[in-house]
Amino acid sequence: MGKGPGCAPHAHPDRPATHSHGWSRQSARAGRSSMKALRFERSIARFAAANLASRLSPGGGAKVGPLRLRNIDPPRLPGDGWVEVLPRLAGICGSDLATIDARSSRYFEPIVSFPFVPGHEVVADLATPIGHLGAGRVVIEPVLGCVTRGIDPVCTACARGDLGNCERIAFGAIEPGLQSGFCCDTGGGWSTRMIAHVSQLHSVPESFSDEAAVMVEPTACAVHGALAADIADGDLVVVLGSGALGLLTIAALRRFGRPCTIMAVAKYPTQHRLALELGADSVVLPHELTRAV
Repeated sequence: MGKGPGCAPHAHPDRPATHSHGWSRQSARAGRSSMKALRFERSIARFAAANLASRLSPGGGAKVGPLRLRNIDPPRLPGDGWVEVLPRLAGICGSDLATIDARSSRYFEPIVSFPFVPGHEVVADLATPIGHLGAGRVVIEPVLGCVTRGIDPVCTACARGDLGNCERIAFGAIEPGLQSGFCCDTGGGWSTRMIAHVSQLHSVPESFSDEAAVMVEPTACAVHGALAADIADGDLVVVLGSGALGLLTIAALRRFGRPCTIMAVAKYPTQHRLALELGADSVVLPHELTRAV
């Protein structure tokens, strides 16, 4: 999923946001019978209002759009291997911002189920041991592939470990949804409770802060891209955009990629500085790119 110009803070439903490196902390406490969640509901009128508001000011869709704070029932476990987790910290991805501003791609419509609770970059508390995992902090691998959906045999993409290209994300034991945070059955990180399949969970080392752990998912996307790119020694590699994922991609290319020249495209001074700090050899403005290469 694409990232926006930066990671915005997500306020806990029960209290004002406390900011730390562009993220906000969430309480792991939750009521037994209901939970608070920021839920995105299907509403054509509100979707249209959000689109108009976002044209005046980025993020403006949040005030008038389909995203609403609700008291709702927690998600039910759909079968074996599923467990409840309690979000501690959740990121706001560029795809989330596009959804709030009613600017998300029509491509996602068949692979989203309403109403859904956003939030797929999550560090959470696992209260009950399950499978190979003990109780403690976990991060969520959000893609809802064949294994999570109880589909056997798995599709060709899942069989080779390429979950991001799962061919059956609209089938199986849960409702359609590319990943947690876009599926009505799983909930998402913008809440006090959600569910995940054991195959999605990874333990967090004690040395990781919550702020570091919540960056695991977008960092994994960047590392995957850097390793998959067919880059030869001495190539010029252009990273289009220096938002959160662009910056992580620069760092991943420099750390794991072959020796190459990295040119970053950045709109803002802070992005320019961070791109150089993370390994870019040069940084250009968008309108300078054609001439620079």
